[in-house]
Amino acid sequence: MQIYQPMLYVGLGGTGCRVGAELERRLREELCGPDGTELQHRMQGKNFLPYQLPSCLQFVYADLSEDEFGALERRVVPDPEYLPAAERTMHLVRELVPHHDTGRGGGGEARTQGDSRRAGASPRRDRRARRRAQ
Repeated sequence: MQIYQPMLYVGLGGTGCRVGAELERRLREELCGPDGTELQHRMQGKNFLPYQLPSCLQFVYADLSEDEFGALERRVVPDPEYLPAAERTMHLVRELVPHHDTGRGGGGEARTQGDSRRAGASPRRDRRARRRAQ
């Protein structure tokens, strides 16, 4: 297999992460061989780890569930001892859930601080009400 251009895979959510992990695993199998050293032999002097992909292949994974990342790390390399090789091209976006309350009423303060309109009132409805008042 030859690589002709850089590739960035962005996996969003559970399915996006699983598809990306499968792609990453298959690229590793194809480029690194069954023992993980084929790419080391082809690219001598680059100090590749076993099962390490070239830096032109990058994977970014984002999920709200932290549990998904643990399963993801087990899927991309044949054994956890090779995880340092995967971490060179795999990036996990963590802590996507906001730390503050964004539920009902959570945005009300922000909305009323710089905006004198009633929360939830559309600008069109406000214009009509002003016209009737005149």
